[in-house]
Amino acid sequence: MNSEIFAKLPPTQLFFRCAVPSAITMVFGSLYQITDGVFVGRFIGQDALAAVNIIMPVMMAVFAFSNMIATGASVNLSILLGEKKREEASRLFSFSLKIIFLLSCVLGILGGLFAEPFIRWISPGASDSAIRCGVDYLRINAAFSPLLPIYFATDNYLRVCGKENLSMGINIATQALNIVLDFILIAGFGQGVWAAALASCVAMALGSIITLLLFKNKRMDLYYTGGCISSVKFLRILVNGSSEFFSNIASSVMSVVLNFFC
Repeated sequence: MNSEIFAKLPPTQLFFRCAVPSAITMVFGSLYQITDGVFVGRFIGQDALAAVNIIMPVMMAVFAFSNMIATGASVNLSILLGEKKREEASRLFSFSLKIIFLLSCVLGILGGLFAEPFIRWISPGASDSAIRCGVDYLRINAAFSPLLPIYFATDNYLRVCGKENLSMGINIATQALNIVLDFILIAGFGQGVWAAALASCVAMALGSIITLLLFKNKRMDLYYTGGCISSVKFLRILVNGSSEFFSNIASSVMSVVLNFFC
């Protein structure tokens, strides 16, 4: 299986094989916010751009929860695969995806129901137009919420399986689709801020579906299976992923605080 490269390759070769695709993936991953900002600011207006800046830190905070589970699980998955415990690793993999999906659904429902009061609360100085744009932007993201955090989670799991180049390719393809959809919907058809959210969500949701299908039929080191894990193992996942969580959420909280007072 592909994860065996972590045991067989020399450290230097393994470092560059994993680091280069990961770095490229991070660069293209950061383009989602930049792309939305460029198209929204250029073709829609300042209120729409303000709405994106209000909502984006909130979205990053939501993703931080799923990244905590995915990153923490990836540590344990790597250990289990290294010990040749593929079935146990797959059980942990499947359980973590279920937890991320359930958490995403709950947050999506809350975001859809309380979008307007929440935005008014975190941005008391925003204009009514910016708030309306923010509500539209948040509700589109809430509608796609079951699939969005999974996109980032499965990216971690592909790299655990030694598929770092495939992960990089999917990230580049989804970002390219996001740019194309932004251009068509916003620059071409003159749609509002909801179109920017729709373009990003469709691109990431498609990426999620593709990566989820890759783990079917035991084609990867990890595959779908039933069963649960102990509370001790789940706590270990949260502890292992806590550093990733706090580093991600710190900047999001700071941005929300700045939006609140500025």
